[in-house]
Amino acid sequence: MAKKLHTKPEDLVAKSGLFAGANTFMGIASMVMIFGFVAFTVWDVDYSGKFFELGKSFVSSTLDWFYVSVVSAVL
Repeated sequence: MAKKLHTKPEDLVAKSGLFAGANTFMGIASMVMIFGFVAFTVWDVDYSGKFFELGKSFVSSTLDWFYVSVVSAVL
């Protein structure tokens, strides 16, 4: 008998537990990314501050028009 290659979307949603009603993979991936972000920030506060400042200056100098447009559209 052939194996099923495709799963239905409703089979990917947790039926009970912490991720009830959510896609289990997306929930775990989100938790790992949040934990990594917090660990990076706490591990070396000075370096992470410089890193985030670099990201902020990139967004404000390069993507300023796009950022203002997206915020305006969301609001």
